[in-house]
Amino acid sequence: MWHNSFVASTSDFWHHPVWKKSYGAVIANLMTKGYRFKNGLFLAVSNTTIKKCFKRNNEVDEFADVVKSTVPNTHRCQALLNFEEFDKPKTGNNIGEWLVEAHDTVGCKPNYITSHTVDGAFNATASQHTLEWVTSDERSQKMVAENCDAHKINTTAKQASGTSKHTTNLNPEMGASLHTLHLVIAKLCNYKACKDVLRNVSTEHERKKTLQIRQKMVTRWGSDYDEVECANINQHDVDTALKRIHAPGGVNEKLRIQDGDEEVANIPTAQDWNKYQQYEGAMAPMRVYSIAAQSAQVIAHEELFWGRATIEQLSAPFFLMKENLSKKLGSRGGADLTVRSLQCLHL
Repeated sequence: MWHNSFVASTSDFWHHPVWKKSYGAVIANLMTKGYRFKNGLFLAVSNTTIKKCFKRNNEVDEFADVVKSTVPNTHRCQALLNFEEFDKPKTGNNIGEWLVEAHDTVGCKPNYITSHTVDGAFNATASQHTLEWVTSDERSQKMVAENCDAHKINTTAKQASGTSKHTTNLNPEMGASLHTLHLVIAKLCNYKACKDVLRNVSTEHERKKTLQIRQKMVTRWGSDYDEVECANINQHDVDTALKRIHAPGGVNEKLRIQDGDEEVANIPTAQDWNKYQQYEGAMAPMRVYSIAAQSAQVIAHEELFWGRATIEQLSAPFFLMKENLSKKLGSRGGADLTVRSLQCLHL
């Protein structure tokens, strides 16, 4: 079924921290013929396999009884070509040769592969060059060596916001402000005494539901945006709770004595909250694009070309400012939010 359409190959590696072992996987994305069964199952079957089935006695009648139609439809298919423990040094040459073997084992010839996508790691990029070089004599077309859009989006977003540890900090002022927010959000999420203060503020504010504060995680893409977005939604309660926690005689002094931490953490200022609102408005399109790039329905990253073009157009030289609507409750707050949303849509 490989030669029915182009194949977009993808590979990745990860290390299991408990088992102390490294694993690698290769996935092929392609359009292929398949049959939809009456029970809802969809099965991709190659022409060779279906011909062998039809040669057997009564196989055609039995097959027709369980499928909606004996005429195949073309659908997207993701095939796991290889998944195994990788005990060799993860050099570009070793990974590239492993990719050649993984494709060849299942009969996916080099001429069928139009692109291979990896993350931004140096050895992963080098493996693309090895794969292309080793199979160059068997190829009638050039293979597109592409880096994962999801990786690039998140790397670019961190670099623009000043929070990236792998590239030059282009926005240290914003990065410092976001770091301050992360420190205080971590306290609100991890210390019961701080949680109690926030809960009391929410009760005084007559909140009907308990606030759910999100804390970013290093290993989760886009969680830094989720942290800021959630803080902006609950800005009034979060800001009020932080001021009480860090006030003289507040919870923060007891926590410092308990933890042996003499450093007095700052809390976000009014100017910081304006930055968080700007950050959310500016990074919202990037967050949506990141989710789309991680979708399992994406067969080839070339399909995201128009998404890239859209992001470039949305990168306007201004930030969308948002009001602190979290301090408004009841029907009036809801009406203000609706009016504000409609104004943004018209803009």
